[in-house]
Amino acid sequence: MARRSTHELAFSALAIEGGLLAPDFLNKVAHLEAAEQSEADYDIPRGLKLRDEIGRYWKIAQNLWQDFDAKRKRSDVDMHVVTARDFLEPFCRQVLGFADLRPVGQVVLDERVFPIGYSAGDGRVPLVFAACDQGLDKPGKRYGDGARSRSPFLLAQECLNASELMLWGIASNGLKFRILRENTSLTRPAYLEGDLEAIFTEGLYPDFTALWLLAQAGALSP
Repeated sequence: MARRSTHELAFSALAIEGGLLAPDFLNKVAHLEAAEQSEADYDIPRGLKLRDEIGRYWKIAQNLWQDFDAKRKRSDVDMHVVTARDFLEPFCRQVLGFADLRPVGQVVLDERVFPIGYSAGDGRVPLVFAACDQGLDKPGKRYGDGARSRSPFLLAQECLNASELMLWGIASNGLKFRILRENTSLTRPAYLEGDLEAIFTEGLYPDFTALWLLAQAGALSP
C-alpha cells in the first residue's frame, strides 16, 4: 500500500508513492494554481466554468459508484466485468473525458506482450483494469505474458517503459485508482493513488477534485 504523506498532503484519500509528484505541486493543482489549467486545457466547452463542470462530474461519478458498490457485494456476478465494464469504462469516459477509450486486448512492443486491455488518448494512454477483488500489486495470469504472471500495476508500468509513444498510464481495480508514468526503476514504484472507496463513501469532494484534475484526459494526453 502507498505510504501516505498525511502531514504534507491536504487529502486523506490521496497518496504519492516514489516521488511521482511533489506534495506542493499537488496542492497547487487542486487549487487551480498550476500552469495549463484553463477550461480549454481540460476540454471544457466555451461558456462553462471548470469548477462547475467538476461538480457535475462529481455527481455522475457518485451515481456510477453507487451502482458499482451494490453490484460488487453480490455473489452471482463476474467481478472483473462488474469492475471494468460496468464501472471503470463509464467512469473513464463520462467522468474523466476519455471519449476514445477502447478495448485493445493486448499490445506487442519489441516482441513483448502486454495484455493491457484498454487504451485511450490516441493510443498514448494504457489503462489496466482489474477486478475489485484483485489487488493492484498482486500477480495474476491475466496480466502476464504467458511465461510469468504480473500484477496489474506492473503490467501498466512495463508497458509504459517499453513504449516510446506512451507517457502516462492508469491502473485501477475500482477501489484504488493509480496514475503512473514511465519509470525505469521497477524496484521503486512511483504513482499517485486515489482511494475511490474512501472518496465516494466519505464524500471527499476536495480529494475527487484533485484526482480529477490530474487524471482527466486533457491532463494525461494533452
